[in-house]
Amino acid sequence: MLSLVVGSLASGFTTPKIGFYTPFAIVGSCIMTIGSGLLTMLQVDTSEAKWIGYQIIYGFGMGLCFQQSNLAAQTVLPTNDVPIGLAVIFFSQLLGAAVLVPVGENVLSNQLLNKLSGIPGISPDLITLSGATSLLDSVPANLRNTVLVAYNESLRTVFQIGLILSALSVLGNATLEWASVLKDKQPIPDTQDKSVVNDEVKNAGGEAV
Repeated sequence: MLSLVVGSLASGFTTPKIGFYTPFAIVGSCIMTIGSGLLTMLQVDTSEAKWIGYQIIYGFGMGLCFQQSNLAAQTVLPTNDVPIGLAVIFFSQLLGAAVLVPVGENVLSNQLLNKLSGIPGISPDLITLSGATSLLDSVPANLRNTVLVAYNESLRTVFQIGLILSALSVLGNATLEWASVLKDKQPIPDTQDKSVVNDEVKNAGGEAV
């Protein structure tokens, strides 16, 4: 979460400087894909430094591209269509979370059932209703390494889903329009133009009287 915030702050500070949101969307999704790929390589004996570093890479990449879709909608769409575009983006984000979290849970449960169903003393209810700690405590010590390996492989399968989606986001972000977020300043009318406008207003008022 901290790396996501840092990535969001970095992109939010730098985007107005360069004027384009597309580079951060592309680079962020690429970094996020690298982090997802590293997470699929986790092993039971992976050190804390590695799996924490993998999450930092993933979170930073997500932070870089997290707000770019909102900027794209506000930059490219006509003013009247911006609220609709933002609403569609927020709806898509909420829908993705609502759908993919249960998908990941089901994949994890099914993988654990396939890998642990043959071990004595482990029932399907125990696998689906218990967490990793409870599951380890319920099996003999000589089988705990087998359970850990099965849990690790199941988690890696779930992370592969995130890897696929991250890779697809690179393709989507690559199609974003290269539009500048820097608005051109409106020219200030000169004194002569103002005087002409004032004369026209006065003449129109005199004719009306």
